[in-house]
Amino acid sequence: LQQELADVGLLHSNRRIRLTTMMGLADAHCTGAIPSLARLLSDADPVVRTEAARSLGLLGAVVARPRLTEMSASDPVLDVRKVAAEALRSIPEMSPPDAVEPS
Repeated sequence: LQQELADVGLLHSNRRIRLTTMMGLADAHCTGAIPSLARLLSDADPVVRTEAARSLGLLGAVVARPRLTEMSASDPVLDVRKVAAEALRSIPEMSPPDAVEPS
C-alpha cells in the first residue's frame, strides 16, 4: 500500500504534490521508493530532478550513483548539477564485487 501511495504521488500531474511526496519519502526513509525516485532523475522538470537527487542522497541510494554522477557533470541546469553533486557526497561508494572485508 505504501508503494502504491508513493507512486500515485510521484506520478501526479501537480508538481507540488510530486515534490511533497519525494520529500516525505526521503524524510520517512522509505528505501522501497528508490526505484521510483531514480526514474524522476530523467524528468523534464529541473525542479523535480533536483528534488529527486536530493531525496536519493538522503536515502543513500547507491544504485543512483551512476546517474547522479552523470547529472552532476552534464545536466543543463546548474542547480540540478549542484544538488546531484551534494547527493553523491551523501551516498556511500559501491564496493567492488571482489573486495575483501577486513577481519
